[in-house]
Amino acid sequence: ILEDPHRLRADVLDPLTLLLITRLGRTPLHAAAIADDYAALALAGPGGIGKSTIRVRALQAGYSSLADDAVYIQMAQHFRLWGMGRPHRPRSLLETRARADLGRSAFAPDQWPVRERAGICLLVRDGRGTLEPISADECLAQLVRELDPGFDRFRTRLEAPVRALAARGAWRLHLPDHPADSLPLLA
Repeated sequence: ILEDPHRLRADVLDPLTLLLITRLGRTPLHAAAIADDYAALALAGPGGIGKSTIRVRALQAGYSSLADDAVYIQMAQHFRLWGMGRPHRPRSLLETRARADLGRSAFAPDQWPVRERAGICLLVRDGRGTLEPISADECLAQLVRELDPGFDRFRTRLEAPVRALAARGAWRLHLPDHPADSLPLLA
């Protein structure tokens, strides 16, 4: 494992970091997140739905990346949405699913991306290409139904953080046939 930096990160460092961050009062949520200078948008949905593809298209359009695979919701003192920053400069959209080749590197803790203004967008693959506002109740219900392994361990801690995130804006994005084509809807 020590000879393979990608495996070391995936099998040891990421789980350890996740454990430590959750001990600091941050609740993890399986989501990518994009941001501008003022706010972030968490893109949540089951694995393989298109979160990373949309994030890469957003990077190409000039947005910044808050997170590729997980965001952390802080409630203590005041609301914050944290990423576990791994910058990514893709060579192509096809590269997004090849996680071992993403060329990510960890930020120093004082450089971790964070926003105090953030909303959430739940992704649904149905080819419609539409965006609709949803309530915090709808948001929470869909997220709890679709928890991926690992993130399901935090099911009992999700309600208040997700409600706080959804209170700042919650939408359901019915993805078009090509998830990357949804960026104009999110802008």
